[in-house]
Amino acid sequence: MPTKDPIKKAANQRRRYWRNRAKALARKARYREKHKEEIRVRNEKYRAENRDEINRRHRAKPKKGRAAHQLRFPLELLFPEFFREYRRDMQYRTLYKITAAEFDAKKAEQGNRCATCRRSFDEVRAVADHNRRTGKFRAVLCDSCNLAIGHAYEKPGTLRALASYIQTA
Repeated sequence: MPTKDPIKKAANQRRRYWRNRAKALARKARYREKHKEEIRVRNEKYRAENRDEINRRHRAKPKKGRAAHQLRFPLELLFPEFFREYRRDMQYRTLYKITAAEFDAKKAEQGNRCATCRRSFDEVRAVADHNRRTGKFRAVLCDSCNLAIGHAYEKPGTLRALASYIQTA
């Protein structure tokens, strides 16, 4: 016996849909294949008649990336410095198990210079160097030195061979 309760009715419809979902999808696919040209013409006609409305809806969609994120979190617009520091701190905590303050302290301890090439961090970007196997933070390096270590797979023998190659060449 059909129910009059709208909630139970909706639940029954969902249950019936999921029970017969494969058949319904197959039926839709057969229909689309059989009436492919008719559907294409109908869609083209709709798009031609409603071009302005379609464009308006498209422009009204939230932007991807940063703009969408800002729409969801308006507090970030009010306190950008706080959230910038918060994201930076969470990045160091997640990747290197240190805080941003510890990173800054290590950078100051090194005299605001790269631990290997001694270039100033005013000239180059400072990055956290860590052991890729253990994940332990080692020092603050410039981006170039960190990439060189990474490309050598952190093997001292490879780095020594590169150094001797450069000296002999």
